[in-house]
Amino acid sequence: MEDIPSSEQHIAAEVERQLSALLYRNAPVGLAVNLVTGALLAYVNAATHAPLALTIGWWACVAVLASARFVLSLKFHAALPEAQHASAWRHNYVVATALLALVWGVGLVAFMWDAPDGTRFFTGLLAAGMVAGSVTVLAPVLPAFWLFSLLISVPIVGVLIWQSDSVLHIGFALMVVIMNVAMFSGARYLHETIRASLRLSLEQRHMAEALETSRELADAANKAKSKFLATMSHEIRTPMNGILGMAQMLLMDDHLPVDQRKDYIRTIYSSGQALLALLNDILDLSKVEAGKMELIFNPVSPQQLLDNTVRLFAQSAHAKGLNIEARWKGSPERLYNADAVRLQQMLSNLMGNAIKFTESGFVRMEASVVEEDGRGALLEFAVVDSGIGIPRDKLDKLFQPFSQVDTSSTRGYGGTGLGLSIIHSLAQLMEGTVGVQSEPGQGSRFWFRVRVGLVAAGTERRKAGRATDVTQPVGRLASTATILLVEDHAINRKLMQALLGKLGLAFVCAENGQEALDALVGGLRPGLVLMDMHMPVMDGVTATEHIRRWELEQELPPVPIVALTANAFEDDSKRCFAAGMNDFLTKPINLQELQTKLTQWLPA
Repeated sequence: MEDIPSSEQHIAAEVERQLSALLYRNAPVGLAVNLVTGALLAYVNAATHAPLALTIGWWACVAVLASARFVLSLKFHAALPEAQHASAWRHNYVVATALLALVWGVGLVAFMWDAPDGTRFFTGLLAAGMVAGSVTVLAPVLPAFWLFSLLISVPIVGVLIWQSDSVLHIGFALMVVIMNVAMFSGARYLHETIRASLRLSLEQRHMAEALETSRELADAANKAKSKFLATMSHEIRTPMNGILGMAQMLLMDDHLPVDQRKDYIRTIYSSGQALLALLNDILDLSKVEAGKMELIFNPVSPQQLLDNTVRLFAQSAHAKGLNIEARWKGSPERLYNADAVRLQQMLSNLMGNAIKFTESGFVRMEASVVEEDGRGALLEFAVVDSGIGIPRDKLDKLFQPFSQVDTSSTRGYGGTGLGLSIIHSLAQLMEGTVGVQSEPGQGSRFWFRVRVGLVAAGTERRKAGRATDVTQPVGRLASTATILLVEDHAINRKLMQALLGKLGLAFVCAENGQEALDALVGGLRPGLVLMDMHMPVMDGVTATEHIRRWELEQELPPVPIVALTANAFEDDSKRCFAAGMNDFLTKPINLQELQTKLTQWLPA
């Protein structure tokens, strides 16, 4: 049997609870009808033929059972049972109704046996009328009505048939049977109508609640989006101001001193790096949320990770007069199987925040083994600072996407609020968790724990990546091969031409994939093709597929093709390789990375 969704189960259980509630709500009416009808029946039979003791005793039994059912109703309304307990209360009411009907049935047999025809017909009609009246009272729970009807009607029919001495008795008995069949059908129809009405009401209520919840979520999402867009606008405009402002300064004055000119250029470069870091944070978060973030495990030294991070942030810490240090509490040579790049990213985010929010004092990194067994270890990395601290009531917001402590005290420090969310997501991906301890004015301690594998002694360690130094000199390449540059964007084409010229390479240009294909078919034999992916007329992927087919037809060796792409997702690199490309470079292009790729793929 298929599982019913939880909402369906809830509605079905609530329908049963409300049917039980209807049954109990009608109990006072049942008490009044039983007392009055029972008294009338007892009086008529006592006046015609029945002993007074029998009639009084029988009526007393009816009164006691009807009152007991009424008391049960009072307890039900006082308890207000949950849906899962409704069946027990429903069972109790059915049993009480069956006992009351049984007393009625016994009394009817006693009163109708050897009674005058007038009294017999009066008793039967009174009982049949009471059964008919119980349809609306007991229809919410059909077993209660069936028992009540049968335990009263069967004795009537039995006496009439057993003591039949005229066609009138047989006709009356058949009338009772037909009436019961009709009432059974009517009770079932009424029951289904009540059930459908209750279900529809509950579904409408459930839908209204769901719509209200959706509206609240949409409002919250809209507010979060507006807040995020405002934050992103600030974070984008800040480095853009540096880029555009310094570019204007360079354009307005042709006689700037060399040192000042280089300072302006460094500002433009660092502002561009800030924009790229912002974009990478957004991409990382989207990859994690889409389940496309993949970890690459290699032997990693925690000591080396800490040392690398200290080197990356030493200059910015010393510029603020902060003492920066790191301490690995394990063996200096100990290696673990982990993703060094992602661990470096997590530590760098925490260190960047610590330095940003600390005006004086220190920032310190700590790493230790929380637990270790034969299968792996749980490592804890922490960054401690003497900064501004965080109020306790704000701590729960820190690891949510696009969230910051507030928009007053911390907005002066900048940031998108993405870094801690990414750390949280990556820690979960590594089967770990995150946390923070902080007091306003007393500093903070941010930490994350990750599950890592064990590495045998003597295994070569992985060196975590370090930032590329833009001032590192770039040499000219010795290759005399011509490069075919396929790029539709004029500025990007101009940049690539400058970079290739810096490397001392000859090149020709094409503005789309069709031009590149025509050039190759027309006889151009480049040593390498730099192919943009998104272009008009024919994109880079399609052009590469055509080039590879043409090379096969002409039995030519494949020319190396390196993609130039602004896309940074794994699916895009897979498309490049599937089309027949040899490698790819992600925009913005870094000169050192370009030199490495060209050295790798250009013919000697």
